[in-house]
Amino acid sequence: MTMLDEDLESTRARRSGEPLAPPEVLTNAGPIKTRRLPKALPEDLVDLAGVAILSTIGLYGFQSSYGGIRYLVVGAIGLAAGLAIGAIGARRRFPSLVVAALSVMAYLVLSGVAQPQNAIAKIVPTSQSVVEALRLIVFGWARLLSTRPPVGTGGGLQAIIMLCGLLSGVIGYSFSRRTRSVVGALSAPVVVLSLGILFGVSKPVSLIVQGALFAAVAIRWIAARRARDRSILHGRNRTRQMGFALGLLTFVSVGAYFVSSVVPFAQSKPRFTLRDRAEPPFDPLIYPSPLNGFRQYRADKEAKDKVYFKTTGLPAGARLRLAVMDDYDGLVWLAAGSPSAGDVASGNFERVGQDITPGLGQQIAKATDQKANVMIEVAGYGEGGDKVWIPSIGSDAGAGIVRSVRFEGANHVALEDQFRFNKSTGTGVAIGGLTVGDRIALTVALPPAPTKDALTNATKGAGFRNEIKTFPENLLKKVT
Repeated sequence: MTMLDEDLESTRARRSGEPLAPPEVLTNAGPIKTRRLPKALPEDLVDLAGVAILSTIGLYGFQSSYGGIRYLVVGAIGLAAGLAIGAIGARRRFPSLVVAALSVMAYLVLSGVAQPQNAIAKIVPTSQSVVEALRLIVFGWARLLSTRPPVGTGGGLQAIIMLCGLLSGVIGYSFSRRTRSVVGALSAPVVVLSLGILFGVSKPVSLIVQGALFAAVAIRWIAARRARDRSILHGRNRTRQMGFALGLLTFVSVGAYFVSSVVPFAQSKPRFTLRDRAEPPFDPLIYPSPLNGFRQYRADKEAKDKVYFKTTGLPAGARLRLAVMDDYDGLVWLAAGSPSAGDVASGNFERVGQDITPGLGQQIAKATDQKANVMIEVAGYGEGGDKVWIPSIGSDAGAGIVRSVRFEGANHVALEDQFRFNKSTGTGVAIGGLTVGDRIALTVALPPAPTKDALTNATKGAGFRNEIKTFPENLLKKVT
């Protein structure tokens, strides 16, 4: 009897009311095998991990701007707060305005962590840290862009990384839990990653972390979100499929890294960064030269006997140095940055962090150099006129190599914002000018005084050219 006959017979039996024949049982059939699918992780935990990992990779890209590791800790704290707000808002179904208000409150509460110099015990926020945090939302991006990396904790700029982590956590997790949109869920971490690249330097922090690892985690997260509506995958096991996909992605990424240099039209181009396109706004030519008051200091008895600076920790024989006149046009000496200066770096007064790393045109400290921590208090220099030049340390052996500059006093926040530094001459300025009571803490390295034999055997111009390498070539030619 065929299957068609059995179906017809059963149909007639139902119509006539006759009992149905029992179905045939296969006596030679083995035991039925069942396959238990692997227990999937909760959806909210998967989304939480996806946003957290991708956002952390994006925050890591700011390392070239901030330096050190503290910036990443601050960004992680903001990210954790953002994830918590996004989770509470998604679970309670808070409106978007409520979530935004909670985000602003969290940013202000955590402002002390991002600005330890304005916080109580470097954590508890104050009115000053709150006001500065609100200002940095608007003006902090330009300040970060114009500050020479590494920024460190100077100027409270770590509030920017705090803001990025907070918004990435809130927006990324809220989109992932409230919608099924993959683009919305990935938008916040991708924006953070892009900002880290744009505000960084031309050399990438890590191609593997920012490229391959970010792409692998993003693809895995997208696949997990796509598979939620399918309870059973036919054919291969789900875990096996994901493992095969990740392995294939890794193989392609590694292979592309090694063969990209020989593939036509695949050669790398210079990285586009906003920092390379930003021009320092400070022009020393519009400010009075420090030589203008030289005659007054020597001729006027009252001015000659007046105390202008008070120092602590100044080594014996060291001197205070206000500025460097590094260009001579045939008539007068001019400050660094004049149009006729031969060295491009000499005119580059740029924003720097508290710690100053060696850069273009700057001398490198040696083990034989004398290290000094000097505190300079402005006593009379800030009275009258626009006193923009910040004193530095030098000696008979030459200019000291500035390693760090920190400001104290009631005006320290404004000074951190206005501070610009020329690495080729070691000259610093405060655009708004110094005032009485300002304190500047300098860490410098002073080169040793030349020996008698070195002076005796020196040739014309050789010692000058070898020891003072920060001067422009046109000045060296005129002096030699």
